[in-house]
Amino acid sequence: MFRRPAATLLAQSNGGWEEDFSEPTLGGSWNWVVPKAGPELDLAARSGHARLSIPPSPVGYGLWPSAADAPALVREAPAADWRVECVLEVIEYSGTSNYQIALSGFPNPSTFVGWGPFFSPSLQGSAHGPDLWLEQMGAGGLAKASMPEGPVALALEKRGDTFTAFVREGMEWREVGQAVFPLSLIHISGPRDRTRSRMPSSA
Repeated sequence: MFRRPAATLLAQSNGGWEEDFSEPTLGGSWNWVVPKAGPELDLAARSGHARLSIPPSPVGYGLWPSAADAPALVREAPAADWRVECVLEVIEYSGTSNYQIALSGFPNPSTFVGWGPFFSPSLQGSAHGPDLWLEQMGAGGLAKASMPEGPVALALEKRGDTFTAFVREGMEWREVGQAVFPLSLIHISGPRDRTRSRMPSSA
């Protein structure tokens, strides 16, 4: 559920396409999907970034296909294997927010897998900042990693029925975990980070 995050985003895919968001409007391959009014996409606030502003909602925003009313920046993926990478920064959120910002894939029309920042004071504690979560529908927090200060580079890779989440540490990509479909088959790999406590901040 999104409440009030704002983010800058840079996306790319190895060997396929690269998007630097340098134009004031979205290219034809992108689609900004806003099922309910409120969320905004700004390409002019900072050159080379796409800024997503999500206002509070009493009932939140759903990421699940059966109730998919969360805003989404969408680009069609190839039918075969793929990998998408992005640099993302959560700029501002309140200490009572509940949100998830995810690189998402849809193995079939009835489910999804997502990888990205997750924040929920009721689940993580009021003094705990956001973590990185790998989630598939019905199974949150399959794998977790600490959310660093400032921009974070993430990747989600599809190979057959396996979706693998990565975070970049320095110049190296580290595998954090995997979601394997069908839903009954889930494999988690890679070490789980020790989380850091920090109060929410704004920039």
